Amino acid sequence: MFQIPSVPGDSVVWGGYFAISRAAQLHWGLRTNTASLAQGCVALDDRWSKAGGHAFRSGATGLLLELLIPPHTALDVWGLDAGEPAPNIGKATIDLKTVLAGNLTPESFYLAHEAGLNLDLSEDAALPALSHGRDVVLKKCSYCGRLLPIDPERLGAIAFHKHNAKRTKHQNECLSCKKWKINDDFNPTRSTDQLHESSVITRERKLFLREPERLKEFKDRNNNTGLRSYIWNKFGRRCFVCKTPVGIDEFQLDHTRPMAYLWPIDEFATCLCAVHNNEKKDKFALASVPTHSAASTVPSKVSTSSIIRLTDSSTNWRTLTTRVLYSSGLLRRRSARRVMFDDLTAFATTASRRTSATSGERST
Repeated sequence: MFQIPSVPGDSVVWGGYFAISRAAQLHWGLRTNTASLAQGCVALDDRWSKAGGHAFRSGATGLLLELLIPPHTALDVWGLDAGEPAPNIGKATIDLKTVLAGNLTPESFYLAHEAGLNLDLSEDAALPALSHGRDVVLKKCSYCGRLLPIDPERLGAIAFHKHNAKRTKHQNECLSCKKWKINDDFNPTRSTDQLHESSVITRERKLFLREPERLKEFKDRNNNTGLRSYIWNKFGRRCFVCKTPVGIDEFQLDHTRPMAYLWPIDEFATCLCAVHNNEKKDKFALASVPTHSAASTVPSKVSTSSIIRLTDSSTNWRTLTTRVLYSSGLLRRRSARRVMFDDLTAFATTASRRTSATSGERST
């Protein structure tokens, strides 16, 4: 049980970064000596992850943070802190509803997180056995200046988005500053040329795979229900991997069969949180799941025949041949035909190697 410093406003938040000796639930509660204000739980394992929460104190004083873990379990802690949330940063007003529904907790509370424990134990709390814990890798946010955790083995999994071009493989700004200070503040001021340059690759990719037409066709077939809403509800409004509740504006609409292999977005898309979408990258979501057990891991609306199609980790050759060879018109020009088939052969060799490596088979 930890004491929370007095806060002038009506909201109180807490947050920190944790790893645990064995997979377990961390139960938390914001309370006073006589009443509970809010409570929840988060699944932890032996890798660094994060947790946080919010409550309206409604005039209550003597606020306490309670953390509970199973007996005989060791909990590593970094940056445990609590207090009043930051009302805004830059020109943006921070929306707590958006923060709590997405992957922005606890970074968007703008607590200090400057030591292992930033809170004092309450007077009647039993003193836990304290010792030096495991190492934590910290990165400084270029905007707010806080030192926040990253996991070099799980890019984008904690307090920063991944960025493969950076030395640390993470962006310069923490998740919160990227959201509130840059995306919501900077994007509206960008020039027309800048907006065009940043979107042209995505637009061309979607046109190549006919995604705009596919999305419209899906909507027409499903009584004006868009694909995003359909996938969100099909997966119970939770991340498919960790089962964390996600808002419709926050979840990642994953291709399931990667766009890198020329598979367009379709009704086989997956609902993922930002963390697990980053971890998946361009891997096939179900390639490593045996067909006989996959039925128990996907929504009931996905049939066995669909599972077999999803576990086929191969390139979408139909799209490749149709869109590149026929739609481009190169097959009608004799001089270009040989070059196109040579390029296609080279691509097929590379793609076959990638497919074999992804599915765990030996390439021949």
